[in-house]
Amino acid sequence: MDFPETRVAAVEHRGPPYLEHQTVRRLVEWRMQNGLPPARHRSYGVHYTDPRTTAPDDHRVDFCVSVVRDYPPNPQGVMNKTIPGGRCAVVRHLGARVIKDVIKGARLTLFLQAPRQVRIFMFLFRSRFC
Repeated sequence: MDFPETRVAAVEHRGPPYLEHQTVRRLVEWRMQNGLPPARHRSYGVHYTDPRTTAPDDHRVDFCVSVVRDYPPNPQGVMNKTIPGGRCAVVRHLGARVIKDVIKGARLTLFLQAPRQVRIFMFLFRSRFC
């Protein structure tokens, strides 16, 4: 699919995956303070690394919410970013938050497709729960 360039407010997670929930809580708090309900503002997880193959301290994820304007600096550390537009493989996952099999299947699909330009991040997940 062609993913459109998307303006987001993002909080960066750097470190072990088991601490991601603390990072997400900061985004949820900021989102509530700014009146950005999930029904009108999509949530994304931009995964730069694969936690199965990356040292815990090197793991990187941005947790994001779509926005229509920039926001000033804030105590939660939420910053303005843009998810670049471009071609993406689409995988639908219904079930537990443990998504390693989805990632493995998506990777295989991407490798089997015709060569394409590599995006700056490995995986982009859209969530309904943040």
